[in-house]
Amino acid sequence: MASCLQSIGARCRIVLIKGHAYPELYCGSKEDFEIMKQAIITLFPHPPVKEIYYHEMKGEYWINLDYTARRPGGPYMNDKVYALIEL
Repeated sequence: MASCLQSIGARCRIVLIKGHAYPELYCGSKEDFEIMKQAIITLFPHPPVKEIYYHEMKGEYWINLDYTARRPGGPYMNDKVYALIEL
């Protein structure tokens, strides 16, 4: 997934947790993240999105793209992060 996104110019990273790794997509600032959040809510109405899972570091927003979730920004399998690998 990260390779596909990078091929169209997206900034991604890999998050390592115990027994699993998943990509996160860089969303930009809080304002940019809010735009992406509204797009997810609109594009994935069933079931209704109640929460978007993301990480914020130094004003940069990263959204969860773990394939175990049913949509972008879905729940994390585990929130204990061992490492972040910038691509």
